[in-house]
This record gives sequence, structure tokens and C-alpha cells, in this order.
Amino acid sequence: MIANKTIRQALIMAGIVGIVGFLFGPDVFCKEKVKPFDRKTQEKLESLVDHTMKEMEVPGVIVGVWTPEEYWVKAKGFADLKTKRKMKPTDHFRIGSTTKTFTATVILQLVDEGKFRLDDTIDRFDFGINTPESNKITIRQLLNHTSGLSEFDEDEKFFNTYINNLAKKWTSKELLEIALSYPRYGAPGEKHHYSNTNFVLLGLIIEQSTGNRLDREMEKRLFRPLKLRNTYLPEGTGIKGVHAHGYMKTKSGEFLDTTAQDLSWKWAQGGIISTLEDLRIWTRALGEGELISPAMHKESFKWVYPESKVNPLDQKYGLGIGVMGDWVGHTGGEPGYINFSYYNPVEKATIIVSFNRLSVTGLSKESMELFHREMLAYGKLFVDISKTVLPKTFPDVDTDQVFEKIKQLMKGKK
Repeated sequence: MIANKTIRQALIMAGIVGIVGFLFGPDVFCKEKVKPFDRKTQEKLESLVDHTMKEMEVPGVIVGVWTPEEYWVKAKGFADLKTKRKMKPTDHFRIGSTTKTFTATVILQLVDEGKFRLDDTIDRFDFGINTPESNKITIRQLLNHTSGLSEFDEDEKFFNTYINNLAKKWTSKELLEIALSYPRYGAPGEKHHYSNTNFVLLGLIIEQSTGNRLDREMEKRLFRPLKLRNTYLPEGTGIKGVHAHGYMKTKSGEFLDTTAQDLSWKWAQGGIISTLEDLRIWTRALGEGELISPAMHKESFKWVYPESKVNPLDQKYGLGIGVMGDWVGHTGGEPGYINFSYYNPVEKATIIVSFNRLSVTGLSKESMELFHREMLAYGKLFVDISKTVLPKTFPDVDTDQVFEKIKQLMKGKK
């Protein structure tokens, strides 16, 4: 398995796990009559984005920041390096593990409907493969990553097969066979350990409980009610409509276009495609519990803490939803794309950030260090944007020192 404890702690702490900008008015990107942030704040935000783009050589970025009174929307750089088409705020992009918030919401709706209970064990479901201790693992434990099930995408053979053939279609059974071939992270309910395997099972539970495909249940239950017209769970390798291309930086320094990839291995855990405006609507609905009962919304905010005892950004995890500081939502990434979608229930504010570069080109030390540097830079940008518009939304710590400490951890220094 490629991940080690130090790297996991570093990514947990980091919040992980440009030429022309377009600025549209509030009538385009939200129904509320709000005004732009003042010029000084806009300049500060743009400076932060520019610094990260330059530091990490990012082709393009889309950013949206909204409070009840003010907003800032910006697209910078290139959506397509080959054609030199510039990024627009309306471009479609892959959102990675932010998908987990959608899958979790469907599960919570099914609990509301009496299909099952959060603390029911999963041995009642047929996953097409023997799942050890399924009579002890609960749906809640899948949602908050305390099941102890190992991670399939840390398997070296899987990783190399995927990265060398992005168009390969994977079945849930294949993914589960890989995951279950490894020792467990712990006993069910013992501790939080993030694993995509949990959401493979949750996707199968949704399909068995409804008799319908996951993408159709999401359309019926989530996309249509919220009028998310540009959000969908795809099949195949393409992206509908005008979209941002995704890129990885290779060892030779070239950008590899990863746009055309089959995300069947991501599916319920990371397959959705969306847009900035749709995510603004979704992230607020998620944070306010608009599509589930008050009881389920309360359950979703019952937090567990990561393994690391060092947690200066006060990160924790609920039922398919994460927390950084006062922000609830999720971070998602796959080769070529990284997305941060977070809502502040106290301030009623939203931050969405999407870059079209995430490099996962191999398992060598050099390749993994590049990936970790990118994740660190993107996580720091999110924190800096938050502290610019809402200074009190993170613990009273020097975040510059926090991220410097993470860098040292990644280098193996104490």
C-alpha cells in the first residue's frame, strides 16, 4: 500500500484527503441581491489565487466566494492548453470526492423513508463478494469511515493499471476484491480511517434498496429538486458541454491531459461532474440539510476525529461530510482535477475552488512529493481565502506555521 501514517497525517492537516478573469454579477450566480466585495478584498483574493497558480504552474482555476451580503467569482487561466481556450465560471469540471456528500444524502433520505436505520448492519445486503464482519459493520460506520475497511486505491497494481489506462472500466466487485485482500485498518467502530471502499458499498446499498441505478436516484432525489441542471454522474470517459480539461505534470515537465478518463472506480465515491453555480446551490443545501429531515441533518453533524492527534485546523468528519474550521463540505480530487466545496452554517457563506491540475503520475518518491506539494498549496489557498473574507472561521492558530510544519512532516522531519 502506498500511503503511510506520516503522509496521511500531513494530508489530514492540509485539508485534503491565468490570464483573463471573468466576473459576473449576482443575478447570474445567485438569486440574492448582493454586492461585490470591496476592491481591497477583491485584490487580496486575486493575489492569493495568482500566487498559488504561479507557484504550482496551474493551467486554470474557478473560484466563488459568497456571503449573505457580498460575493466574488473569478475564472483565470486556461481551460484547454491545446486550444488556449480561457477558463470560464460556467465550465463543467470533475469534483472527485465531493461526490460523497451527494451519495450520503441519498442514504440519509432512505433512512428517513424507513428503508433501513443508520445503525443497521450491512449483512442484509448482497455485495457480490463475501464481506468479513458485515454483521458488525453499520451503515453509519460506512458513512463516517469508521468501518475499518481497507482502501482499494492504495493497491500498487490497481494504481499502475489505472494510471496507465485511464479509459479502463472497473466493476464494484473488482474494487471490493482488492480492498478486502488487505488487512483491516481496525475493528468496526474503532477509529476513523478514510476509505473509498465504504462508499462503493453505500452506492450498492442505494441501488439494492431502490431497485434503481445510482445516477437515476441522484437525478430524481437531488439534481432535479435543486435544479442542478449541469450536475450528473457520468458513464464513459467524456464530459458534456463546455468543460475544463484536467492536467497532470509529468517527470519531463510536460502537461498530460487527463480529461478523458473512466471514473467507474470513483462512482459513488467520486464520479460526479458539476459547475460552480450548481455547487454553490448544492453546498448550501447540504450545509442547511434542505433535502433531509432535521433529525438526519443532526445525525450527519455527529463528528469523529482523524487518527492524527495533531489537528490544528480542527478537522473532523460526519456522515459523508467533512469539517475544516467552521466550514462543512468536502474536498475532492482525481488526476487532473481538485475541488473544495464548503459552507459555513453560522455565517451562511460558501467557498468553491476548482483547479484543473492534480498530478498523480506514479508511485516514486519524486512523483508522490509533487502530488503532496500540490495538495498542500491548494489546501492553504482555501484557508487563506476563508481568513480573508471571514477571519474568525478557523482556530486561533498561525496557519502559515501550520502549513510549514506539514511541509516538514512530508520531508520526514520532526
